[in-house]
Amino acid sequence: MVLAANGYGPVGFWLKMPLSELHKWIAVNNQILEERRNEE
Repeated sequence: MVLAANGYGPVGFWLKMPLSELHKWIAVNNQILEERRNEE
């Protein structure tokens, strides 16, 4: 999983998370990645 690969915790942590919470984390992670791309 991308979130685990980005160093945000083990895959098991993300797999146990309710989908409603996971959706929020993914949205924020995507925003951060987009900001990093724009800075380069």
